[in-house]
Amino acid sequence: MRVTLKSIADKAGVSVSTVSLALRNDPRIKESRRNEINALAREMGYTPNPLLSSLASRQFRHSETFEGLGIAYLTYLPNLGSKANANFPYVTAYMDGAAPRAKELGYRVEHFELSAQKSLPALGRMLYQRGFAGVILGPVRELKVELDFPWETFCVVACGGVEPHLARRFHWVKTDFFGVTRRACQRAWDAGYRNIAVVLAEQTGEIEETDHRLGAVLTTGQRMNPEKKVPVFTYKQTTPRDQIPALKKKFLTFVKKHHPDIVIGYSLEFYYALIEDGFRVPEDIAYISLHIRPNDTWYDPLSGYCINQMKIGRAAVDQVDAQIHYGIRGPVDEPRTILLMPDWLERESFAPKLATAKSKD
Repeated sequence: MRVTLKSIADKAGVSVSTVSLALRNDPRIKESRRNEINALAREMGYTPNPLLSSLASRQFRHSETFEGLGIAYLTYLPNLGSKANANFPYVTAYMDGAAPRAKELGYRVEHFELSAQKSLPALGRMLYQRGFAGVILGPVRELKVELDFPWETFCVVACGGVEPHLARRFHWVKTDFFGVTRRACQRAWDAGYRNIAVVLAEQTGEIEETDHRLGAVLTTGQRMNPEKKVPVFTYKQTTPRDQIPALKKKFLTFVKKHHPDIVIGYSLEFYYALIEDGFRVPEDIAYISLHIRPNDTWYDPLSGYCINQMKIGRAAVDQVDAQIHYGIRGPVDEPRTILLMPDWLERESFAPKLATAKSKD
């Protein structure tokens, strides 16, 4: 049977309200008494139900000011204010999808940057006391250790680029990097391109995106043309801005060595490197981007796949909502990964071979 506040109160010989206040570390209860009740609750195996406690504490059914149960959107991006880590627009893109979906379902979403918190256990207590029922674990970068956060108190879903050692403990919603890379190679082949080259970024930390993309290039290339290996140009995702010109030169050397008729790339820096070097796109070399950011005009010329973080954010909220209704909190025994395919955008940098040939005539 589930351990309730009443069962703890009966064993401790106090009222239910005293137990409730003690478990929330309310100063109205003496510290010694709070410690005794918290120790007893742990001994009995008590785990709080964030949904029920939120409904009770906020009296939401009769409150005109209630904004919905809370879903905390947590990220861990150290030194976010530095120039090296300033380019994280996708962080808010997840929230742009999550927040309106949460509102539709009767929740509210707030963002908390974990690297800025003095105490993660204290943050967890504050969220619980404020009526947060769920957690969306957003992008986590450059973190090798566990986060000392009370996951077991909340319904948790990982979302997007989270270090695998954290994300695999929960249900996880993210982009199908293997599927989209395979689809891009197949699209190029079906359009008549036979000399395909691929440009991939080596991810930081334990993020497995590059492994998935490389696997897709290998298997798809082998199937399309068993006698010719698809050349791949890789670079460090964390390449400093002042080293980009040198990186572009290395890429152009790679292009002139392999003579591709299409490049499937991650960063649009390489698209502009082709333009600056005098290549006509798509007449001389076509270009498919594997990662177009929505609402970013710099990507306007590129055909490719829009990594729709808003769609991922919406799906993450749906998963949190399901777990709240079924009372599933903390790490799960059989975590599932939900893979979403990005949206294809047809623009200037890509055209079928036949159509390109006709335009030359």
